[in-house]
Amino acid sequence: MEISPNPAHDIITISVLTSETKGNVEMYSVEGKLISSWQVDMNYGNLVTLTLPADCPKGYYLIRFIGETTNRTEKLLIE
Repeated sequence: MEISPNPAHDIITISVLTSETKGNVEMYSVEGKLISSWQVDMNYGNLVTLTLPADCPKGYYLIRFIGETTNRTEKLLIE
């Protein structure tokens, strides 16, 4: 999984190499608190653009893609 831009401000694009067509993206604080979640439609190598919650303070977060057989997590820095 790739996240860009990273660091980000308000919008991110996620690329997940998967053959799955649907999944969920979850955003967690580094303390493990769920901040936001999105249901997404994916195709192999497709890009998904997400708007980050407006009230997120600057700092590090974990972005997790969960599909039926795919589970990926990456760090994201919000500036």
